[in-house]
Amino acid sequence: RDTARPHPLHAEKGVSLQRLTDAKKRAAPTKMTTPAAAVKVVVRIRPLNAYEQRDGDTPIVRAYSGDDGRQNRVIVDGQREETFEYATSLSETANEHEVAKAANAQQLVQRVVDGRNATVLAYGQTAAGKTHTIDGLLPTVIDRIFKATHDGGFETSEVSVSYLEIYNEQVRDLLVPAPVQTDPDRPPPQPKALNLQNRLQGGVTVVGLSERKPRNALEAKRVLKEGGERRAAAATAMNDRSSRSHAVFEVRVETRRRGDAATRRGRFLLADLAGSESAGRTNESGNARRREARTINQSLLAL
Repeated sequence: RDTARPHPLHAEKGVSLQRLTDAKKRAAPTKMTTPAAAVKVVVRIRPLNAYEQRDGDTPIVRAYSGDDGRQNRVIVDGQREETFEYATSLSETANEHEVAKAANAQQLVQRVVDGRNATVLAYGQTAAGKTHTIDGLLPTVIDRIFKATHDGGFETSEVSVSYLEIYNEQVRDLLVPAPVQTDPDRPPPQPKALNLQNRLQGGVTVVGLSERKPRNALEAKRVLKEGGERRAAAATAMNDRSSRSHAVFEVRVETRRRGDAATRRGRFLLADLAGSESAGRTNESGNARRREARTINQSLLAL
């Protein structure tokens, strides 16, 4: 999602994910854009995973080109053949460079450096390859942001990052170490849950969310790795390492050109959403796992 200028986030009552991602309706952009220009949907098809290969499954989804030569369609060969059209469709052989190109990563980076907002989010059922895709896209975005700020001829530029997850409707800071277990006879301490707060100027802020100011792309990638290792994950029957939370990595860019009175501020949010799932297919057992699945599905429905 790309807007003509930064706008505050929606602050009505609802689940945390909805409040963090909904655009404020009353903040009209300075330039009208069509929905097709504001939101672009790219579908990526993954190869069969180990579980599917073990069960002898065969692929039934493939990407192909339409009459205009653009590869933007997906055909599903099930009990009946169905065709779907997207902005772009990527086959199971697509590499990270092709993913970044399909997501308009370079154009979005430039808009953020120019003081606008952009969001890329991965959405789909569990084991669809969302985390794999976002993890491949993030380093590319980081590299291009630092290159754009370095080569842009700015008098001043600053990049800051934050990393949070939403687990069971609690917002957690992934850049803060988890509490240390001091009593083996007690349940392990849980990370501190952060609160959302309405801002006087409109929108929502996450109270107490930490921020890092990396000096270069390498430092930013270290922060990304640090936060990713703290994210909630667990093994299911469909995925050896299933994300049990929604994660949002945010890059904020401030730039000012020589002679400009104002500083431009842009934000790039990359969201890896937990996958929708059925307890029957993932073989979830126990109240904790079922609660995770329930809150994941509820928040995805709200989104």
